[in-house]
Amino acid sequence: MSFSPVLLAIPVILAIMLAWRVVQRHRAAYRAQSLPRDDTEMTAAMARARASVGRFWQHFADPRPGETDFMLRISISNGDLVEHLWCDRIEGDQVAASAVVGNEPLDVATVRRNQRISFGSEQISDWAFRRDGRIVGGETLRAMQQRFPPGHPARREIFID
Repeated sequence: MSFSPVLLAIPVILAIMLAWRVVQRHRAAYRAQSLPRDDTEMTAAMARARASVGRFWQHFADPRPGETDFMLRISISNGDLVEHLWCDRIEGDQVAASAVVGNEPLDVATVRRNQRISFGSEQISDWAFRRDGRIVGGETLRAMQQRFPPGHPARREIFID
């Protein structure tokens, strides 16, 4: 029995379409999130993070055993648009630093994911690192975590302090 190439291609095309949909659904979880400018909880979280960023730089310069995955959340502007993006692979110190953008921007077009950017300390809106697998810092992450309903997996205790 012989099948036409078109009939053989149909299952392959359907499998590719299904795989693409799965990939797109999972990629959405890693995209940046847009928040309203008047979000008072997030504004307060960013203020707490900025007030304690010296602690980040101390640990970044001299990590204790078990301290890894140092990240900064950087405020990026594009005209009237402002987006806060997590960056890693940090180089430098609190005087002059650069890092690599870790997520795809939603609103600003001046940077892209995996691009190394330089920034000033006034652009830091949050900081975090891991100590023995748990998060230190991450004030905006803590604020976001509280928005999930009780019992949601995102509400599990992952923070230190």
